[in-house]
Amino acid sequence: MVFVDSDLLINALKDLNSKSEKTNTIRKRAKKFLEYLFNNHPVVRTTVFNLAELYAGAYQSERVAKNVQIVEGFLEHFDVVYPVLKSAKEYAKLTADLENRGTPVGFSDLWIGCIVISEEDVLYTRNIGHFEKIPGLKVIDWSQPPSE
Repeated sequence: MVFVDSDLLINALKDLNSKSEKTNTIRKRAKKFLEYLFNNHPVVRTTVFNLAELYAGAYQSERVAKNVQIVEGFLEHFDVVYPVLKSAKEYAKLTADLENRGTPVGFSDLWIGCIVISEEDVLYTRNIGHFEKIPGLKVIDWSQPPSE
């Protein structure tokens, strides 16, 4: 099993009609990468915090009802994981550790990381900088071609 971050989900959801070729390339890669994950993993997961980020985007859009419906249909394909005692303990421990070191991490990102760590899994994200401060979290940049 694997976890996917909001950036992958958002890019996979968006149409390929950006004026920027670079943006369209990222969106194509996201769509292909999600297809790869679904073909090679029995379960693809995301967290409730990623779910909330998708809904926030839908509610901030001009076509709220349509975009909420799109998000709901899209999320049917994922196992959404919620915090449990194990991830809450990990969150508490890492919050104290990171604050003591003067390297705090954003609320949602730390929760996402702690859920992935407690599940002993890996997170696919393009936002490596958001997660690299979290000790013990395995992250892979989905936007980069795999190394040979």
